[in-house]
Amino acid sequence: MTQDLENRSKALAKEWISKLEKERLKVNSGPVDEFVANQTLTMLEQLFFRYMTTNQTQELPNNEVLIPITHEVLSFNKKIFLAFCGALSSVTPKEDLTSFTNLLDDIDVDSFSCLAFLEALQKAANLSCKKYRLFLFSNNNGRIPVFKGDRIASHRFALGVYVKNQFSQHMVEVYAVTNVSRLFHPKNKTFCPDCVACFCKSSAYAHRKTCPLRCPNCCKYGYDYPCADEKKHLLCIDCNRVFNNLQCFKTHQMIACEKVKCCPNCNETYVIRRPKYVHKCLVHVTTNKK
Repeated sequence: MTQDLENRSKALAKEWISKLEKERLKVNSGPVDEFVANQTLTMLEQLFFRYMTTNQTQELPNNEVLIPITHEVLSFNKKIFLAFCGALSSVTPKEDLTSFTNLLDDIDVDSFSCLAFLEALQKAANLSCKKYRLFLFSNNNGRIPVFKGDRIASHRFALGVYVKNQFSQHMVEVYAVTNVSRLFHPKNKTFCPDCVACFCKSSAYAHRKTCPLRCPNCCKYGYDYPCADEKKHLLCIDCNRVFNNLQCFKTHQMIACEKVKCCPNCNETYVIRRPKYVHKCLVHVTTNKK
């Protein structure tokens, strides 16, 4: 259902961009700024998606990983902070939790807007609790995080907070997320908050190529990837792909070699037997036309 709404939102956004372009040409015939055009399209996609899902306020994602924060007297920002502490307590030793809770002493929580508070909290966490990246989700925004902290090399865990009815002053609910990878799906699938993709653990090779946590070569996923480039380039004669180190080469043989190939003619890397996709070599097509 969510994927269908995302696709419809993108189609609507493209339709409205076309209408806006016609109006723009009436007053300005010069070339459009590419950055502005891309930003406008992205914003329209998000707005249309949020509009079509605003009546789904009673729905929550996977309840198994949500812990409600019931302290009614706390401000919204303090509830969010408490929720992050709850999320942290499920994945970390006590000394890390103590370091994280001490961050509250350095931040005047209620002097910030929600997003500014999250940015300040992530910067403070990067100094004393370097393993944790913060994410805020809302039922008004689907699977797309309302906030995600800038990623640094030391991050190893995603800490999540889920907010229901974020824009309602009296009905807002805040939840700690004990396992971000299971927030939108049960045990048989993994949710990646970095690229908003859901995939089976056994088929990470089909995960989005642009994800910063996925190795494009061996296709393993996680905070230890992509694999380091050790300047030892190894060519696999079976899938025609090059690997940057021996471990990456061995891993791909176990999980991806028979499923991911590189075309020897046009160098496109593709997944074999991918639904609705058949590789068509551009070099071969061009040669035949001649």
